[in-house]
Amino acid sequence: MNGAAEASAAIPSVALPRGLANFRVIPRIETYPAVVNFAQTFAGKLLILALFALGLRFATEEWLSLSLCLAMITFVPLRRRLLVTAATLICTFAVPWSNLLHPLYTSALIVFVITVGAMFFWIALQLPRTVIGRHPVFILLAGYSVLIVFAAYFPNNTPVYLTVWDVTRIFGLYLWFIAYSLLDLQSKDRDDVTLQLGTYRPFWGSTVTPFPKGASYLRRIEARDSQQLAVTQLKGLKLLAWSLLISLFARYYLDAVHHYLRIPTFRTEFFRSVQHTPDPWYVCWASLLSEFLEEIITI
Repeated sequence: MNGAAEASAAIPSVALPRGLANFRVIPRIETYPAVVNFAQTFAGKLLILALFALGLRFATEEWLSLSLCLAMITFVPLRRRLLVTAATLICTFAVPWSNLLHPLYTSALIVFVITVGAMFFWIALQLPRTVIGRHPVFILLAGYSVLIVFAAYFPNNTPVYLTVWDVTRIFGLYLWFIAYSLLDLQSKDRDDVTLQLGTYRPFWGSTVTPFPKGASYLRRIEARDSQQLAVTQLKGLKLLAWSLLISLFARYYLDAVHHYLRIPTFRTEFFRSVQHTPDPWYVCWASLLSEFLEEIITI
C-alpha cells in the first residue's frame, strides 16, 4: 500500500489554467445569487418563460401551448399540482384536436380509459382489504393481459372489431401511468384522483414509460419555495439550450457523414446486405458506428 501511495504521489498532477478549469459552454447561471434573485421576481419569471418559449419554438410545434401551461403554473404556484392536471387535460384533448383524424372518437376512447383508471384507483382506495386493494397493480396488469387475449380472439368481421383494438392500444399507452398511481396508494401523503390525473401522460410529454414516475416522485422533486423554483427553471433553461446545441450539431454531423463522406445510412446498408450486394466491410462498420452515434444524439 505504501509503495502504491508513493508511486501515485510521484506522478505529477496536470493542472489546467484557471480560465480553462472553470470554462463552461453554458454558464452555471443557477449558482449566481444575483441571477437566482432576479429569477424570483415577476420580470425575471417573465424573461425566463420568454427565453424558454423561444427555445421551444425551435424544438416542437406545440411550443405555444406548452409555454402557456408553464406560465400558468409559474405565476400561480399555490395551485401548481391542480394546474398540472388542467394543463395535462388541455394538452390531451384541446391541443391535438385539429390534428386527429377522428377527434370525437379518439377523445371518447381516452375518456373511457382514464375513467376506468380513476375508478380502479377509487375502488382500491375504498376497499383496501379486498384482493384489488391489496394487489391493485397485479390485478391491473392481469386485466390488461386478459383484454389483449380477448382482442386477439375477437371476430374480425364484426363492426366493433377495430374499436376493441383501439381501446386495447390506448389502454396500453396509459397502463403504466395508471399502475404508478395505484402504487401511490401505499403512500401516507398520497394524492387524490384529481391530482393523479395530472400524471396520466402529463402535458410535458412522455414515452409509454412514465417520466417522472408518478405522483409520489412529483411530490419528492417539487420546488418548495420561490428560490427552489427559480433554480429549477434556470436549470431547465440550460437543458433546453443544450438540446438545441445537440440538435444543431446533429444537423451538421448528418450532413458531413452522409453527404460529404458519403457513408450510407445503416438502413441502406442493411437492405443491401439482405439483397446480397453489401458494400466493403469498412463501409458497413462506418455505417453502423454512425448509426449508433445518431441514436445517442436522438436520445
